[in-house]
Amino acid sequence: ELPPEVFRIMVTDNKVMEFEPLEAKDEDKTLFSNPEEAEQTSEPEEYQDYKTGSLADHHTDKYLQTRLTEVQLNKNLFRIYSKASSVMEEQGYNVLFLALGTLEWYESADSENKLVAPIMLIPVELSRKSVKSSFKLSYSGEAPILNPALIVKLMNDFNIKIDPIAEEVEDINPQEIYSRIQDAIAGLKNWKLTNDIYLSLFSFAKFVMYKDLEGNLGAAKE
Repeated sequence: ELPPEVFRIMVTDNKVMEFEPLEAKDEDKTLFSNPEEAEQTSEPEEYQDYKTGSLADHHTDKYLQTRLTEVQLNKNLFRIYSKASSVMEEQGYNVLFLALGTLEWYESADSENKLVAPIMLIPVELSRKSVKSSFKLSYSGEAPILNPALIVKLMNDFNIKIDPIAEEVEDINPQEIYSRIQDAIAGLKNWKLTNDIYLSLFSFAKFVMYKDLEGNLGAAKE
């Protein structure tokens, strides 16, 4: 998938998306019985700028392609659904996000320890009509965000400034955001932007505490 196109379908056009298991389009890879096998045999595709008029159908349809068999996909989605619902019931806020694109980065030029961080986070809702029906994914309507912890890390440790995301959804241009980030990391060894997309639970409670302490550091010293 292409992160900007998924953003357009879900957020801009406000369409519901579904999940496509691995074997639905690639019978040669149905030997993968679990996500670990699929991950080990597939390198993340690096993000490249593109023209929207020349995209293949699978980049513009309502299906999110996955690297999981149907059994594993349903198992994972149910686990995510259960955890997200539990947090919502217990704490009253949504922690389910679709992470569009990732940044592969390193602490230093000599480091061989690759680190991976999500870039854009879209608040979403996972639902199904019945136990036997398939899960569907929709945009929750809350504001999309750029990974706040990543923005602070890049600024503090690498002096890389990432401009804040537009406040109005209609003004957000994902292609422009990814291109700016690519330009900013161009001189860093082995760093790259990928098209990987993850559905997961993200909590920013600790980050909010960090920003609160940072903002009140002067008062704390007095």
